[in-house]
Amino acid sequence: MSAQENPRRRSFNEEDDGSPRKLMKFDGSNEHFFDVVLLVKDERFYVLKAHLAQHSPIFYSMFFRDYAERDKKEIELNEVEPNYFQNFLELINGESCLEVALLSRSYNYQFSDENIEGVLKLSRMYLAATALRACQLFLIEKSEIPKKRKLELALEYQFNDLKKTVIASITTKADLEKVIPTDIDSWDADTIKLMFQRSLNIFEVQQPVQEPVNNVQVEVQAADTVPVVVFRERMLQFEMIIQHQLGEIRDLEEQLRLELQRNR
Repeated sequence: MSAQENPRRRSFNEEDDGSPRKLMKFDGSNEHFFDVVLLVKDERFYVLKAHLAQHSPIFYSMFFRDYAERDKKEIELNEVEPNYFQNFLELINGESCLEVALLSRSYNYQFSDENIEGVLKLSRMYLAATALRACQLFLIEKSEIPKKRKLELALEYQFNDLKKTVIASITTKADLEKVIPTDIDSWDADTIKLMFQRSLNIFEVQQPVQEPVNNVQVEVQAADTVPVVVFRERMLQFEMIIQHQLGEIRDLEEQLRLELQRNR
């Protein structure tokens, strides 16, 4: 039987041509749903300026500030891949495109774990907080990429929740060895502190603590001894000052006595 007679069964995540299924269409089929066309390589996306501007200050400036693109009907976006841009648009429209892609692992095209970094770069480039939050949530709950790469992404994109989740998932010496970078200086101080604390837990190292009783004794001793020493020093200084002043008074009395004698 030929390949044409027995075609591969198409997934519900595929289009008719075998490409990944698009959760939303930005093809301009409804004229009420777009007021500008964005050209990404050879693909056109028909979108609403206001919606993009709401999610991205970069697009806001492009569409509504004094830029050359403001009055154009079609704008070309450079350094952008169409499939990443499709995912980006789906994310800011509330679609769970990253999770849906996980269902397509048995088919030969890019999946979310492979394109998450492309979507992340776009989201950061356009300063799109909604898309960045969606990417972080996916990395925490759904992604199967290695812990080390997740930690690197957490540091690169300042995803604190992702960082804490990855570190908390490290439970063995082998896990620890897999995430340690070749250059420890690439970690910030907070990450080093969290990893050190996690290492203590893994190797069951008890942190030394001072017992409260000893602390009380030290405080009592300090209260009993240090103030007394200071008091004695102050008293000696005071006595010296008094003696010096008494000496000056005696000298003055002697001068007055001699002066009276001369005036008699």
